[in-house]
Amino acid sequence: MAKAPRGEKRKIEVAASLWIDLLGYGSILEAAQWDPTSERSEAALARIVEFQRLITKHSNRHFPTFVMNDGAIVFRDMSPRSSGVTFDFLKRAIALHREVNDVDRSAGYPGARAVLAVGFRVRRNISFASRLQSGEGKRIKEKLADGSMDSEQAINHALKVRHHADSTPELQHNYAMTKAYLADSGGAKKGFKGPNLFLDLTMFQDKLPNWITFTAQTKWAERGMSGTFGTFESLDTVTANQEGFSGMRDAFEIAEALSPNPDIVKLIRMTRVGDLRKRHADKI
Repeated sequence: MAKAPRGEKRKIEVAASLWIDLLGYGSILEAAQWDPTSERSEAALARIVEFQRLITKHSNRHFPTFVMNDGAIVFRDMSPRSSGVTFDFLKRAIALHREVNDVDRSAGYPGARAVLAVGFRVRRNISFASRLQSGEGKRIKEKLADGSMDSEQAINHALKVRHHADSTPELQHNYAMTKAYLADSGGAKKGFKGPNLFLDLTMFQDKLPNWITFTAQTKWAERGMSGTFGTFESLDTVTANQEGFSGMRDAFEIAEALSPNPDIVKLIRMTRVGDLRKRHADKI
């Protein structure tokens, strides 16, 4: 099957999402009777501040994050051109979970559980033109024009502007995120026990590659979703790179594994919306 052109985007994408959260965080606050002035609450705050520092440390344009208290979501669209993007997200997820666990457990806490899942995402076309032409965008331009604000001040101010809504459209209608969240919510009762990293095996070919190992596999089903998750044990990055990530699926291969529709890739291709990089550049 011919690969998609570089830069091509579709209304329907195949995404990966990692949900990671601290174990036992709520129980600490419960024991403190939700009193923010208690020593236990202060300790819980220090724990969450350190957790969020680590999330920020690992975040970048290829590994964007959205943080909510003691939990964080990481997301990225997979590529139909190469399984290397799938591997890159996997490698970064492992590194994040490993450091969060090492730091949290060394402080005497139980660590974090993380679930990495893949699924479809329906792209929402969000226009940022209104933000540029009204509100704070308009005010910054006016101040630049009348000389009451220089370019450095304008940049600093723009970076601090808080959007009031819809700041993370990649997480809207994102089934990978839903799958990761539901699996994590099942906890030990559903086989997701302890401070482990659980990987959706749909991202791999039917025969698992020899450069990754698991301690167990858990079959999971919830609310019409299903899959098998592997409890991560180790990753041989050197071998994975030498073998060109053999055994890992690209976006369209994941789509075929996820959907019972034999025409799923054809249907996804039909939702093409063009090269968004060029379209955005043309509007600037």
